[in-house]
Amino acid sequence: QTGEFFSDAIIESAVPTALVGSAVANWFFPSEDPLGRIIQIDGMELEVTGVLESRGMSGSGRNADEVVLVPQGVFTELFQPVGLSTLTVLVSDANHTEKLASDAKHYFESIYPGQEIFVRLPMSTARARDEMSNTLSLYLTAIAVIALLLGGTVMMNLTSLSISARTREIGLRKALGARKRDISRQVLLETMMTSLLAGVAGIALGYILGNELANRLELRTLMTWHAPVAGIAFAVLTGLVFGVRPANRAARLDPVVALRGASRQ
Repeated sequence: QTGEFFSDAIIESAVPTALVGSAVANWFFPSEDPLGRIIQIDGMELEVTGVLESRGMSGSGRNADEVVLVPQGVFTELFQPVGLSTLTVLVSDANHTEKLASDAKHYFESIYPGQEIFVRLPMSTARARDEMSNTLSLYLTAIAVIALLLGGTVMMNLTSLSISARTREIGLRKALGARKRDISRQVLLETMMTSLLAGVAGIALGYILGNELANRLELRTLMTWHAPVAGIAFAVLTGLVFGVRPANRAARLDPVVALRGASRQ
């Protein structure tokens, strides 16, 4: 939020500096600028060089702003850790988790002979996340289908109203030689372009809101090219399908009746 992060020189030299969360900064320095101030941890004085951005509550219910970050050398000097206590391994393919866990255990047993190595597999957590993801996907699919039907119906009605207001234009075009398919193509092109613009706006809005929600929940979003392409395709398809009826109605307008009706209006 303010200040600077640790530089390579600070980390390598173990300079006694600290980055503090916003909650820590507000608690110790409620009405002062914390940058350059001194805090003490186990008797060691640390200069505050930065304040972290506020993240709020984490998924485990812990306040993520109640945190102090120090260079690794400072941490070692403060708490004198011996060796490794915990190592977290990120698995790219969940189907091979058990085999990779066994390989990791044998690997560390060969590096630290005689030491007891425990490997924990968060399979229950992974299954819960998979179930939640599948349920969320199901609900999102249902919402998307309903949204497409509602959006298509609204677009069809608006296009019909637009045709009613443009009967003179359509009558003039037909009187000047425009064929039914020309009128139908024009209406379909208009509905497809409207759907395309709405789809692009929806993707941009979804990207912004998705990132905002992920930041609040401390999650990471991953945007692939499949979702925007599928969204654009479905948007254009919706405009095409729901634009057929208004397009046929416009194409069947009698030019004489259309011009007479427009004159009366």
